[in-house]
Amino acid sequence: MMNVSEMQHNIPMMSAVLVDVKNQTVTIVGKESKLTPTEFRLLGRLLERPGKPISNDELLAAVWGSGYDYPELLRINIARLRRKIEPDPANPRYVKNCRGRGYYFDDQVFS
Repeated sequence: MMNVSEMQHNIPMMSAVLVDVKNQTVTIVGKESKLTPTEFRLLGRLLERPGKPISNDELLAAVWGSGYDYPELLRINIARLRRKIEPDPANPRYVKNCRGRGYYFDDQVFS
């Protein structure tokens, strides 16, 4: 399971995304959102590999630890994260699903 202190070293720089590890906030295109520790770890993992799908199993292990095989837990937390950071959570621009492959953070929306 990834801890918060590791995140600041693993997240690539993107000018439109500012991550405040100390306060567990993220600012995307000027909109600041306070995240729960779980949401923050989830977003951090997605930001480590922008544009590349991360499998449900890998996200579950990274955020909750090994032994979690409950995809609904991941879907619920992705939905919560989207409600906080997306302009329109029903039509996500940043946290996207690649059917059969997992979730990814779409860094192309800032190009």
